[in-house]
Amino acid sequence: MTLRLTAGSLGRFFADAPNSSGGPGLAAWRQSVDVVLRANVLPALADSVVAELTASDELGWSAYGALVLWAAYAEHPDRKRPLMEPEEWHKDPAVLASSATGFASRFASLTRGVELWLPGTFAPVIEIAAPGGDALDAGSTGALVRELDELNAATWCASGAEILGWRDTVDGGSPRLEDLARRGFSTFVRLASRVRGKPLALWLDY
Repeated sequence: MTLRLTAGSLGRFFADAPNSSGGPGLAAWRQSVDVVLRANVLPALADSVVAELTASDELGWSAYGALVLWAAYAEHPDRKRPLMEPEEWHKDPAVLASSATGFASRFASLTRGVELWLPGTFAPVIEIAAPGGDALDAGSTGALVRELDELNAATWCASGAEILGWRDTVDGGSPRLEDLARRGFSTFVRLASRVRGKPLALWLDY
């Protein structure tokens, strides 16, 4: 199953989601999201209703998992980061520590299993209803951009040009954790820049 990172309107996200009811259910779903936001004392959505795709890029599970690991180890420097991609990154001790209840992760947009980044700047990760009826964890595009900047500052200190170049110059088939994390990071930065400050969302598409 291929993993892509996609940027666009919430209307597009809703229409493409598994088991979605399509256009007729969009208003009700958006209202349910606003209810959760209000319950968490967060501002309501400000979203473009135009169902036009902004951008989509292949992320890949290995690059995504490596980026989550990279973020988790950045906030747990006492743990030894693996050099190679582990088989089950979601069971890694640092990832489990970062996602543990009560732990204030600096990179929650990456370490807490977020699948949808809503337009906005709020920091908490919230649980909302997925278009198909299940639950999913959501963050905000503003928080994601901040955390990506902080992760780079805490680890690579790479320039913008370097980061954008990783998507095309780093071997996606490399077994090295840092190579894969750089590729995943570059993909996130590229797509996040397309929605930054705009009423558009970002989501994991698989």
